[in-house]
Amino acid sequence: MQCKYSKEEIESILTREKFEYQRVELPYGLHTSGQDRTKSLSIFFPDDFHGQSLLDIGCGIGFFCFEAEKRNAGRIVGIEAKETRYRQFLILKDILGSKVEAVKCDFEKDGYTGEFDYILLLNVTHHLKEPIQVMRRIAQMTRKRFIMEFPTFKDRRYKKETGIFWGSIYDRLPLIYVGSPSSPGVGQTYIFSPPAMHAILMKHDKLYSLIRMIKSPIKGRMIAICDK
Repeated sequence: MQCKYSKEEIESILTREKFEYQRVELPYGLHTSGQDRTKSLSIFFPDDFHGQSLLDIGCGIGFFCFEAEKRNAGRIVGIEAKETRYRQFLILKDILGSKVEAVKCDFEKDGYTGEFDYILLLNVTHHLKEPIQVMRRIAQMTRKRFIMEFPTFKDRRYKKETGIFWGSIYDRLPLIYVGSPSSPGVGQTYIFSPPAMHAILMKHDKLYSLIRMIKSPIKGRMIAICDK
């Protein structure tokens, strides 16, 4: 599909919108500013989705949705609660001529129904009020694989709030830190050690048959690849 935007029009949009959070490749060799997440793709995305469905909860401006579309995924739904990110997601969707479904809602508060082969929950758990309940709901919706990225005690961003400066020790134990929703600039914060997350997903309700914990390219974070 030929892009209906000129290079000059896209450059004007990039200047006006000041996209952040994720780097999304655009026509004419342009791209949004934000973090490059391409290293993560090789960790948990197949080379070809072969028409399988994908739900991205807290999709930001849509990077992983657009990448799934490039890899021949079938139905793709991106959910985003933040107004600015959702609006920019729609702008990029139009520029790319994408068929990804964009949904503005708060998954935890508003709910969302359906079953998907793949479900993503990347860097969202620490913002939830009831993260364990959300993970159980997602397990019921997952046909094949659930992929979750989450901060651990090694994440330097939360050292000041938690008061924990030896995160590598805490990450060996099945521990959960519960933060204060009123913490300035932080909000609702849950920090899970990898053993704690594994126990929740595998020992409490046996939500999955196999879980692999892999270090994220983002320092202090882990990726849980959970297979049904």
